[in-house]
Order: sequence, then structure tokens, then C-alpha cells
Amino acid sequence: MKTVLRGTVSAIVLTICVSFLSVPALAKLPANSATTVHNVVTGDWVLQSELNGVKAYYMISTCDSVPVVFLKFVNSNGYSVKVTWDDQVKVAGEANTRRTKTFSLSVTVNPGEIAGSTCTNPAVKELVSKTYLPVSAVLESFTFLNLAVTQN
Repeated sequence: MKTVLRGTVSAIVLTICVSFLSVPALAKLPANSATTVHNVVTGDWVLQSELNGVKAYYMISTCDSVPVVFLKFVNSNGYSVKVTWDDQVKVAGEANTRRTKTFSLSVTVNPGEIAGSTCTNPAVKELVSKTYLPVSAVLESFTFLNLAVTQN
């Protein structure tokens, strides 16, 4: 599922619940593009990665007492991009990280657009990553695994 929102507002908040598509080739991007990995907390949002002019954030929360991860992308490019990733979470008390889905997710982010999330009626469902973990599970972190940003 790919959802594109357009409007006159310079920053639009989107909500996305993870949908998965195959990871595309990195077309139309410089050969020296590199991913910068962060774990910097900005308010409740954690800046986890930065790639090709797009910052990728996550926020651990709950929806109806069930652990979820909200995702947000900030596109500083002058063009729309397609962002593709795989979800990976770290659960307290577990030695290894785990994938929350068996497929990749994808969303189009317009220039300057902020893609965010809420539990109630998300506009873009791919940005609310449902973990399908027990209510008692405590999420420690999220990783944008295989993050790719391609020009639309």
C-alpha cells in the first residue's frame, strides 16, 4: 500500500500502519550516499537514521494498551522520495532483536513533509508499526532495517 498526501500546508502529519513492498534499488541517488545511524532523543521522538536528505524517527507508545511504534520521516529534499524499510525492535529481557513483519514497508514523502502517527484513524497506516507483542512486553528500541530512500 502506498499513500500520498498533497496539500498547501508545508508540513503535513501522516499516520502509517506498516505495509510491505519489496525493497527497490537505490536509483537516482549519488553513489556516495551513506546512512547515518543515530539514537538521539528529540522530545518523545528518537532520531534513528538519516539517509539521502531524509531523517527517520521513531516513538515507542501503546494503542489500547498494546505496544506500538510510531514512525516519522522528515524530507529535506526539493523532491518527493520513496522511503522503504523493514521493522526491527528490541524487547526488554530478550538477547536478540526481532523483526515485526516478514516484508518491507514503503511510503512516499513529499518535500518538507513530516510523516508522523496517532492511534486513532491514521491517515497513513504504514507509519504505525503494530508489534503484535503481549501487553506485558516492554519495547526498548526500534531500528529502520534496510532503510532505502529513492527519488520519485
